[in-house]
This record gives sequence, structure tokens and C-alpha cells, in this order.
Amino acid sequence: MSHSETLQSRADTLQAFALNHGVSPEAYLAWKEVAQLREEIGDHDGLLYAKIRWGMTCSFSGHGAESLPLLAWCLSQCETDAKMMQRYRSHLLTFFRNVAGGVADYDTLSLHQIEQLIKRLQQHMTSGHSGQREIAFIRFTLASHTGHIKRAEEAYREFIDSPRDLYSRCQACETDGVIQYLLFKQNWEEAIAQAQPALKGLATCAEVPHRTIAYVLQPHALLGRYEEADALQKRGYRLIRNNPRFLRHQALHIAYLRHRGRFVAALNMIERHFRSADETLIPLSQLYFFVAMRKVLQEVAFQKSRVKLSLGVDLPGLQSDGYQEIAPLLGWLNSRIESRFTSFDRRNETSYISQLMPKDFIY
Repeated sequence: MSHSETLQSRADTLQAFALNHGVSPEAYLAWKEVAQLREEIGDHDGLLYAKIRWGMTCSFSGHGAESLPLLAWCLSQCETDAKMMQRYRSHLLTFFRNVAGGVADYDTLSLHQIEQLIKRLQQHMTSGHSGQREIAFIRFTLASHTGHIKRAEEAYREFIDSPRDLYSRCQACETDGVIQYLLFKQNWEEAIAQAQPALKGLATCAEVPHRTIAYVLQPHALLGRYEEADALQKRGYRLIRNNPRFLRHQALHIAYLRHRGRFVAALNMIERHFRSADETLIPLSQLYFFVAMRKVLQEVAFQKSRVKLSLGVDLPGLQSDGYQEIAPLLGWLNSRIESRFTSFDRRNETSYISQLMPKDFIY
């Protein structure tokens, strides 16, 4: 077998493996290697497909920052080759949709750049009225996450008025977006009502009810429905505890435990996930986690000046006996948090991230 044939065989084997592992971290690594092998072989068609699939796994495996350059390359190939576009249109637009729906997590892109990205997606999607619902979905979730109330309300109405079509995401994911919008509007009871199909196992997908449970912990608590909330917290955390993709949702679980006064459990959760938070390439997820962590430590500090905390990183205040002084650690967190608050507020052109988002963790 020649060297080229060996590489081809390896690429085919890895591709089969990746196709059987969805959007998991294992699939991410496999598609990344498949793309490298296809490029070395000179298989342009296979390279394009591998890069699209690689990009589709990025955000689900904690590597969302890699999505934009991959998307740019894939679009450049398809927009100049009608046959390529026809062949890979469905996969490419799914990839594009996922990227456009997640760019608000990165403070390096301006709102203008994000809007241009959405318009470009819209141009590719729109055929008659196709794609309108998905574009409206992306716009109302973006506006909710950046604190633009009127824009969110307008886009949400357009979303409700638009029928589902071939470009719509799964209904479980749509409902998850609706729940986040209702929480943004502080409509606690309706958010819980919308979550019922997911909570009852009637509307599920790869990330639902995993995310859904984390979102509804706060409204359950604020409505005094603690028996349900406690059961949901235990059930929901089992679903997400081993996947760094759910970092922001793990942060919502930490916030709920703090609200319930379960500081030992909250600190244990911080220990388990801090390394992922420190190393993540998704700025907004990191900010969520650090805000939740800071509030826990601030309240613990009322009772003691140091705490047993193994974070796996040499941080200010770490002592030789394994204890962590809280004040220096809070200083380190404050610096990281305030820097992100400033950059996100500047990008969003609102004070939503610094002034209102923390209320998701302080209740």
C-alpha cells in the first residue's frame, strides 16, 4: 500500500468513527485529523466536507473560536463553486447557523460585524420565505443576550409569526431559546411552563433538557418551588457534570446551590470545573462561571478568611497546606470579571452584562 493509500485509509476510518460520534469532543478531534489528512492527500472535495463537519463540532466541544476561520474558508470554497454549494448546502448552512447563533459569546466581534454575518446567512437561506423563522430566532436570542429589549421583542414577534421550515432548528432548541427570552423578560411562570415538554422528556435533543434544567432553577427558586428545584438540580447536574461544553450551565447550578446555602456542594462544584473555566476559549462562558464563583466566595468570606479549595492552578493566596486565602483569590477574580464586563458592555453598547446579567447568579 502506498503512502497516499495509507493516508486515505486512515482518513476513511476516522471519518466513519466521527460520523458515529455526532458532535462529541471525540468527533471534533477525529474531523480535525480527517481534514489534515484530506489536505495532505490533495482531496479537495473531501477536505471541504471534513472542514464543514469539523466546524459543526467546534462549539459543542468547547472550541467555538475555531468556527469563524473554518466557516470563512468553507464559504469561500462554496460561494465560488456552484456544484460544491449544491452538494454541501445543507451541511454548510447548518454550520453557518450554529456559528451565527453563538458569536455573541465572543467580545471580539462588534454588533455590526455580527449583523453582517447574520445578513450573509440570510442571503444564503432565503428562498421565498424560507429561513425567516431561523433568522428571527438568531436575532431575538442575540438581542436578549446583549440587552437590547426592543430589538428582542420585535425579533421574537417575527419568530412567532413565521412558520417552521427546512432551515428551522429542532423544536427543543427553539423552545430553549424562548425560555431564555422569557427569563430575560423576567416572566418566570411562563418560562417554567415552556420548559415542561423538555423536563418531561417529550422534547429532547443532544443538549436538551441539559441546558433547560439549568435555566429554570432560578425561576423555580424565585417562585418558592424548592422541592421541584432541588430535584431538578440533582437530575440536571448529572447530565452536564462531565462536559465542559456546559460551563455556563454548571455556573447556574453553582448559583442555585449558593442560593440554597449549600456552600460545601457549591465549592466542590467550583473545584471540579474551575480548570475548564480558566482554560475555556469562550469568554462569556468563563464570565458566567467566574461571576457565580465570586458570589460564593464573597459569602463564604463572611465566615472565614481561607478555605480548602484545590483548583489545580497556582493562584494568589494559595498556601502550602492546600488552603486558599479568599481575599487574594477574590482580587484575582475581580480583575478578570471587570475586564470582561468592560469589553462586553463596549461591544454590546449596553450595560446589560455588567449590571443585569449578574442577577442570574445573585438571587
